[in-house]
Amino acid sequence: SDALNLLFYDENDNNNVNQAYIEEIVAEMDFDMDGKIDANEFLESFRIVNMKKSENVYNKPKRKPNRW
Repeated sequence: SDALNLLFYDENDNNNVNQAYIEEIVAEMDFDMDGKIDANEFLESFRIVNMKKSENVYNKPKRKPNRW
């Protein structure tokens, strides 16, 4: 969770990162529930996020063109 704290560290150097949010992210990424995020879990988490993002792009309803 220390690494995630650094990633989410406030731009103004105010450590306003919600610890409960960090712990929730860690729990979601820790697939084998050993209390640690190894390299495979880290990469798999981002693969899942990227996969969901691409699904959302393809499933978005097409907008009708504006008619002036």
